Amino acid sequence: MRYFICLCAFISCMGCAGTKASLEYGFETDAKKAKKINAYFSRLVALEEFNGVVLVYNNTDKVFESAFNVNPDKTGSSFIDVSSQFDIHSISKLMAKAIIIDMENRNLLKRSDSLGKYLSEFPNGDKITIQHLMDNTSGLPREPNLIGLDKRDLSNDEIIAWAKKETLEFEPGKGKQYSNVGYEVLYYLIGKLHHTTFTSYLENQYFPKLEMISSGGHFYTKKTNLVNWAQNHQYENGLAQVDNINEYVYKQSMLYSTATDLQKFIEHIKQEPYISLLKNNNGIVSWTGGAEGVRSHVQYNVDKDYSFIVLANFDDIPLDSIVETLEKIMEGKSFEMPKAVERTSIFLSEEVLRKYEGTYYFAEANHLVLEFKVEDSHLTIYQDGQLLTALMAENETTFFYDQSSKESIQFQLLHPKSQILFDWKGVTLKGIRK
Repeated sequence: MRYFICLCAFISCMGCAGTKASLEYGFETDAKKAKKINAYFSRLVALEEFNGVVLVYNNTDKVFESAFNVNPDKTGSSFIDVSSQFDIHSISKLMAKAIIIDMENRNLLKRSDSLGKYLSEFPNGDKITIQHLMDNTSGLPREPNLIGLDKRDLSNDEIIAWAKKETLEFEPGKGKQYSNVGYEVLYYLIGKLHHTTFTSYLENQYFPKLEMISSGGHFYTKKTNLVNWAQNHQYENGLAQVDNINEYVYKQSMLYSTATDLQKFIEHIKQEPYISLLKNNNGIVSWTGGAEGVRSHVQYNVDKDYSFIVLANFDDIPLDSIVETLEKIMEGKSFEMPKAVERTSIFLSEEVLRKYEGTYYFAEANHLVLEFKVEDSHLTIYQDGQLLTALMAENETTFFYDQSSKESIQFQLLHPKSQILFDWKGVTLKGIRK
């Protein structure tokens, strides 16, 4: 079993296994870097841990571009090529931030404006600024409370009506939490001020301006250019198809694109005023998107002037490791080749296991709540009262549930509250014991 918890709203080589690459630091030619990138991803494919497209640029020079397929059969559902169009999900948020900066430059708004200036009846609209929405500091929750509803049935106006019902989780500007609700409001505002919808503005004005000819939106647009759509997959004794568009997607921000088009977007935001306002404290602009069966990531290092795009139509990929490895290769640092996982467990006494019992709250994972219990000398996980799995101990603080998977659960007994770090599909989620 490669994974066991469905986080629907979360909300995606050469050499022997286990060999550590001995690579020099310092200057390397782009050709050498390309060879290492190919070796790394080829090894991931051999381990059935990647299926997708990788595009890497150094300044304006293309270093590497390739499609990787677990199943090389071109008639198979998972087969993709470098021109395949992937659903990019939350990368739309980075586009929205760039568009807001552009709108401010055109005097259509100010990032310091209150939301209430444009949506007069929005609760706490006098406290929430556009910048708060961009920075995930508005206090709005991660997801709207739409239990039992299919988001595909809701219009943009209806989504905003539901967003108005949400209670702030903290005072605007006094905290930070990833919020799809906040960005749905931002998409709505962008569409409203352009007298259309967010996706229609992208398709009719923004994408043509950047010559992103293979990009578009699934709703409110014509989709005439959607000709090479990548089918999403999860792992179930091999790659298994899953629906690209399900009840969890938001209509006004459901976009598709190619690696080439996303590089055009990166080239656009490398200009001022975008780059100064979009880069983080480490001088990097990046964003990750994902949903069931798909993962996407774009990244630009401002100081070192390199960028890369990773698009996968398979969500069980080690994304954090992929990003870290691409950074190391582009910066001439040593990296470790992927290897098959064969984990071994140890015995821990119930006295040790009971230190980790309790209920853990994952705010960033749409308020996921997991309960850990000691049963039959094992630590077990429950969700909504149902047993998910029993865990095996790798050491006194790290546990796993599949000997062939890198996914781990690490406990940190901190004061005043203990926490858990859950490595799920290559992304680390943090939970706090209640």
